[in-house]
Amino acid sequence: MTADRPRFEGALPPSVPAAGLGLRGATAVAPEPVPPPVRERDRRPVAGRLRTWAAVALLVVAAVVGLAVRSALVPTGSSAAGSAADRTVPDALPAAPTTYGIPFTYADGLTVEVGAPVPFTPSRTASGGTGAAAALVEVTVTNGTDAAYRASTVEVTAAVDGTPAAPVWDPDQGVELSGPAFAVPPGGTVQFRVGFEAADPERLRLTLVPALYGYAALAVGGV
Repeated sequence: MTADRPRFEGALPPSVPAAGLGLRGATAVAPEPVPPPVRERDRRPVAGRLRTWAAVALLVVAAVVGLAVRSALVPTGSSAAGSAADRTVPDALPAAPTTYGIPFTYADGLTVEVGAPVPFTPSRTASGGTGAAAALVEVTVTNGTDAAYRASTVEVTAAVDGTPAAPVWDPDQGVELSGPAFAVPPGGTVQFRVGFEAADPERLRLTLVPALYGYAALAVGGV
């Protein structure tokens, strides 16, 4: 009789016979334990951290792009100084105050004359003002320069006792906001009428600028 072998602590577990698995000459290994599934509440902190990092990354990218665009559009240092030096605005020809019916001639030969204001009643199709009494004036521009001139560049504003007067546009009565758009050749003359809201035309004072650049404002009616 053969004595049973003593069992030692720590001995490896017996292998599963190969015959039981249908394999020859092989020993089956016990399957590895499967980790428990991750619960939904365990995933939430991870998803929150991912969203936070994504938002931070978007903010960083937006800041970098903004700085790049700003540096490309806004010149700095010597480039800005050079750009300012290249923009040369001609000095405006001076003007002296005049009154209605008295022409004023600029140094380049452009002559402006404004007739005395006369009352008129705006038509139903007129715009501007409040529909109260209005006054119109006739402007005459004589081009004494050596280049063509566009009267549409004339800007006329008015005031009554220092308070700005609203312009009135009434094309049905030939009352415009500025001069016509066609070119006035050297030596030519153009006339047009402008209107303003004014209960007393005699208190109306005008300021006329013949063009956007090159001419100082001409005060009319304050002499």
